[in-house]
Amino acid sequence: MPELVSVITAWDEGAAVLGEATWANRVAYCRRHGYGLRGGLVHKGGFWVKPRAVLDSLADGDGWACWLDADVLVTTPGAALYWLDCTPADLVYSADINGLNAGVLFVRNTDWSRAFVTRWLSSRPMYERHPNADQSALAHLLHGEPREKWEAWPQRTFNSYRYGEYGLVHPEGEWQKGDFALHLPGLSDGRRLEILREFGVAGI
Repeated sequence: MPELVSVITAWDEGAAVLGEATWANRVAYCRRHGYGLRGGLVHKGGFWVKPRAVLDSLADGDGWACWLDADVLVTTPGAALYWLDCTPADLVYSADINGLNAGVLFVRNTDWSRAFVTRWLSSRPMYERHPNADQSALAHLLHGEPREKWEAWPQRTFNSYRYGEYGLVHPEGEWQKGDFALHLPGLSDGRRLEILREFGVAGI
C-alpha cells in the first residue's frame, strides 16, 4: 500500500487571515492528487504550531507529513510531490538566501523523525526568545543529527520567493511561472493578500 501523504497547514489567531485565504488552495491541491489534508485554526501556539502538527501527523501514521506555512500558495497545482520518491532522507527542506527556511518541510514517518520532531517541540523553552524561534531551533538541532537523515533541496523546488519584495536579487530562489509554490515570509498581511489576489485567490 502506498504511504499516505498528508499536507498540513495550521495557524493560530495571529495568522487566521492568511490561513483562511490559502486553505481552499490546499483543499483543491490535495483533492487533485489524493493527498490527505490536516490543519486549520488552533487556539494558540505561534511558531510552535508547526512541530506540534507535524508530530500529530506522524503519530497518526501518515507516511509523509508535508508542512506548508499559511503564507505559502501552491502555484502549479498539477505538480505532484515527486521529490518524496527521490530522496533517502527523512527530513527535506530548502534554504533561502539566509539559510534554512522552515516554511515548507517534508518529514518521513520513521523512528528517527518522530524522535527528532519530539526534541524539536521540546526545545521551545530554550529558543523562545530567538527570532523565528521554531526555525532557529530546527536549524541548530539538525546540525547535531546524522547528515544522511536530512537534506536541503534547491529553493525553487518547492519554496520560491519574490525577492524583489525585500529589495534583493537571488535568481536561485526567485519565483517563476511553473514553480511549485510561492512563499511570502516577512511581508505585512496586507501586502501578502494583495499578492494572493494577483494569483487569483478569491474571497479576500
